[in-house]
Amino acid sequence: MESGVAAVQRSHSVADKTGNDVGEMAECINMLRDKLQRAQAELGKLNERLSAKKGYRLGSGDPTIYEWEMDLARKKKIEGRIESIEKAVKRALRGNYGLCERCGRMIQVERLALLPFTSLCIGCAWAGE
Repeated sequence: MESGVAAVQRSHSVADKTGNDVGEMAECINMLRDKLQRAQAELGKLNERLSAKKGYRLGSGDPTIYEWEMDLARKKKIEGRIESIEKAVKRALRGNYGLCERCGRMIQVERLALLPFTSLCIGCAWAGE
């Protein structure tokens, strides 16, 4: 499979809804779906570990509770990533992948290569902080 960077660079030019190349957009969608599957697999593993939480009482000092808490935090982060990837796939299917949701300008290729499921250009991302 083509690297994520190459797929984003090739699909970036078709994101403006003028002359979309179905093949290039399909490659981009496949890359996003691959990332989605990997994130869902990671979430499944974390859910298994989280279901094995042992009971503890205040003051018991079991160090495994710290690991459980870290896994819980990872789970929330992965769930957010999954949601972002699913939204990116929907944008790609609509033909507006690579367009900033706030200003409508093209998201920089380098930004999409690093964060293929981002929905904001760097200017809007900075302005939102």
